[in-house]
Amino acid sequence: MKFIKKFLLFLVLLAAVLAVVGFFLPSTAHVERDITIGAPPCTVFATVNTFQTFNEWSPWYELDPETTYSFSGPPIGPGARMSWTSDNPDVGNGSQEIVASEPCSLVRTKLDFADEGTADAFFRLEPAGTATRVTWGFETDFGYNLIGRYFGLFFDSMLGPDYEKGLANLKAFAEQLPKTDFADLQAEIVTVAPMTIAYVSLSTGKSNSEIEAATAEAYGQLMEFMSERELIQTAPPMTINTAMDPSGYIFDVAIPVNQAPEIPPAEDSPVEIGLTYEGKALKFIHRGPYDTLPATYEKIAAYIAAHGFDEAGRSWDQYLNDPATVPPSELLTHIYIPVDIGFE
Repeated sequence: MKFIKKFLLFLVLLAAVLAVVGFFLPSTAHVERDITIGAPPCTVFATVNTFQTFNEWSPWYELDPETTYSFSGPPIGPGARMSWTSDNPDVGNGSQEIVASEPCSLVRTKLDFADEGTADAFFRLEPAGTATRVTWGFETDFGYNLIGRYFGLFFDSMLGPDYEKGLANLKAFAEQLPKTDFADLQAEIVTVAPMTIAYVSLSTGKSNSEIEAATAEAYGQLMEFMSERELIQTAPPMTINTAMDPSGYIFDVAIPVNQAPEIPPAEDSPVEIGLTYEGKALKFIHRGPYDTLPATYEKIAAYIAAHGFDEAGRSWDQYLNDPATVPPSELLTHIYIPVDIGFE
């Protein structure tokens, strides 16, 4: 009996000592790793400012490929949220949400591990020549949870290797993306309604002179048709892109109109009537002459790849002003790229 009493007394004293020591342990834990990635800051920023590409580089995805993921909120930036459910104890259940982001420099997320508590994480991006220095950090506050404070002593050794693996994966993913810097792109996600259009389908060579001549002729045909059918233009003219390859350019020249005509186009008419795309689209703003549009499209392609968007239809350009009345530097073009955003 004396041994049992002494053992119980020892346990009480040990618990008291551990409790006292626990009060003096750090109430927070901080883990941080960094890496240099051979890609522009805005490219790396795009990959971490969304969850659409998260599993392309996540260090935890391979632990349980059967994990169920769900997404909500906007596809990029603050409010974007990813939740997961897994039977694997190393993955578990939880969610993370982007709570703040500063273009091309910082992303902050809030982590919720259900019964295991919450934490904060961040990505800090800094230019490093033509590359980007990326710091991935983790922070949590245990408050008066003494057990948590003891666990906090081991967080760096437990979580650090995962962050190192994740950054290595992120580096491999980002470095295979297009290198075009799209920092100056003006982009937003919009919902577009369908418009009735009169249009002419064209196939030309790739030279500006060929495209301009064919487009001018098509607009003439459209204006004549609209006049004959008493149709009213309701929005700026547009071109709808079908394909461009070394052999040439295939596209539609279109003018939105107030209604489908009572008398449809004749069978031999180059003019047709149709409806434009309806749904989500990325909208970009291009300022300047039309011959610089290909450079903007290169930036758009890099933007779409970095964000992990899936295109959902033909892109189109809408011309907001007339090259006959403004200088080339003041021309304004809106570019629309239909995208599939299933969780917004």
